[in-house]
Amino acid sequence: MHLDHGELSYIHKHVIVGESPCIIDFESGSTNRRTSNVTSATQSIFIGSALSSIVKDIIKIPSKKKMIGPLKKYKHDQSRENFDDILEMLGLDKS
Repeated sequence: MHLDHGELSYIHKHVIVGESPCIIDFESGSTNRRTSNVTSATQSIFIGSALSSIVKDIIKIPSKKKMIGPLKKYKHDQSRENFDDILEMLGLDKS
């Protein structure tokens, strides 16, 4: 779809989690920017926010240093393989 939400670095304001997570408020959305939804959401949840502090208390997550490599790789090549590498690194893969 190539739609960049534009505000997922503030994920707590733009995602509702219920039976299924739902991204809301596409006011800043754009098809003209390079999409960064995965990297923005991952950074917000796991690296640099008040939410990431809460998540760290609930589940074991990799160090920031370990996360940066796969996120940079995905940012430059948004392939399914690189996305799966992020899921695996975060322990969110199906295996």
